[in-house]
Amino acid sequence: MANIVPAKSAYTLFSADQHSARRDGQQNGQSMGDRMREIAEAWRSLDDATREKYEKLAEKDRNRFAKESAERDEAFLAEQREKRALYEATVDDGGRREFLM
Repeated sequence: MANIVPAKSAYTLFSADQHSARRDGQQNGQSMGDRMREIAEAWRSLDDATREKYEKLAEKDRNRFAKESAERDEAFLAEQREKRALYEATVDDGGRREFLM
């Protein structure tokens, strides 16, 4: 089964946008720690409308994750039901089980 990418938070989405916008800062001698502090400060001072944009994106990503997880879980359960049906279709032959195929 394929791995499902976990849902991203509003801050993570904002941070990714900010990193791509500030990528040239590291070449100008700015450390990653300094850049992270600037991004965190920008997040704290974000206006409500912009924050809401990232909250909606995060909600959309949570819904994607929930859908993909449910699909994966259903596929796993179907596989388990199939294995159980095969197991239950066995015949007890003197203590030895043989699959009917």
